[in-house]
Amino acid sequence: MQRLVNTTASSSLASEPNHVLALARELTVSETAVANLCAHEIFEAQAARTPDAVAVVCGEINLSYRELNERANQLAYELVGLGVGSDSLIGICIDRSPEMVVALLATLKAGGAYVPLDPTYPRDRLAFMLSDARVRVLLTQSDLVNKLPFHDCPRLALDTDWSRIEKHSTDNLSSRIAPDNLAYVIYTSGSTGQPKGTMITHRGLTNYLNWATEAYAVADGCGAPVHSSISFDLDEFVRAVDGWPQRFSFAGWNRSSGSRIDGAQQLQSGQNHAGALARIG
Repeated sequence: MQRLVNTTASSSLASEPNHVLALARELTVSETAVANLCAHEIFEAQAARTPDAVAVVCGEINLSYRELNERANQLAYELVGLGVGSDSLIGICIDRSPEMVVALLATLKAGGAYVPLDPTYPRDRLAFMLSDARVRVLLTQSDLVNKLPFHDCPRLALDTDWSRIEKHSTDNLSSRIAPDNLAYVIYTSGSTGQPKGTMITHRGLTNYLNWATEAYAVADGCGAPVHSSISFDLDEFVRAVDGWPQRFSFAGWNRSSGSRIDGAQQLQSGQNHAGALARIG
């Protein structure tokens, strides 16, 4: 592996806590350091080094690494207040949007593991997954709340509940988990019976990141579009930790026009935002 964290210096490092400073510096030279970290810690180190780089693009909305990290921290504090801790399972049912990326990172920062719930899934499949995973908190959006099956847990609609969430601190949380804790749980299709959950640890995810940064030639500034649902194994974390110019895309539906946008179309139209961690149609 060449590197997971961009080695370009940033004057903002001077304002970061000492442990984040040390982590950002160590990651530039040590693969061992990466292997002993959780996925969100690698992201935090990159955010410390390149805070003003564009992380997420969604239409006319851009989020920098600093903004994405701070919003994820605010939501993570809210989750901790709701009792989320080590290996708590958090359901995420959100359309492709900046809020979706915030929810993924916040869950990890709070110590939990996320369970992706595709809004297009049949209602009975969603009900089974919520029950089987014993989801502790459900993160969603206001126009999906009434479409989701009942599950006895707190629900947060990130668009309408944000006025409360944003009152929390924007500082990084103290580490709450270790690499062998869960990062996410994805369910099989259930084509041969009931869907089955597959548990992925932070160590497994960071091992994948190590491979992906080489396979996708991240250090050379090259990349590949990502257009799968978050219910599949994720590539967006590759962009979360590399800090290099990327052309990253989610295929999806343009909700205003009702037309489908594929990854190639988004990449072709998004040249001016090639440095983004995530491009969301």
